[in-house]
Amino acid sequence: MKARPNHCCPVCGHPVGVKRWFWRAWIWARWKCESCGTLLRFDFRRRLLFGLFMGLLFMTAFGIALAFLVLGISPWLWTVPLFVAFGFAFVFVVRHGDRVAVADPAYSTAKDGSHASRNYA
Repeated sequence: MKARPNHCCPVCGHPVGVKRWFWRAWIWARWKCESCGTLLRFDFRRRLLFGLFMGLLFMTAFGIALAFLVLGISPWLWTVPLFVAFGFAFVFVVRHGDRVAVADPAYSTAKDGSHASRNYA
């Protein structure tokens, strides 16, 4: 079995665009692979760990900023390095912590493309 990157279709290996996994990366998002037509989604467990890690990263950055403010260190000295470190950590977590998986068709959207529940009556 050939290993595939996290942001590729697990069936055919076609890469998922940056717009999908960065700007339209909702936890409930379902879409079809442009190459093979397989229904795809984001891995829920990895997405949950991603959210928890980003919350922890934000709280750490906030704590460091608060500590520097309390100690009286000038914000001009620590603001830019803190934002740069937070940005690099964010990109690293998005790049390595997120994964595309094959979606279960039972939980996919309706045939017309809406997210409304089906009427079984």
